[in-house]
Amino acid sequence: MFIDGNLMLFVILGGIMAVILALYLMFRRTLLAFSEGVEERR
Repeated sequence: MFIDGNLMLFVILGGIMAVILALYLMFRRTLLAFSEGVEERR
């Protein structure tokens, strides 16, 4: 089966972008929850 190099690169970049986006959303949600907890504690 022949896979075009550009298509392969696009798929790999897309996967990396999806992982970074997921990590960013998780991190932001955690950061928001943490900052809210700090506000409540004061």
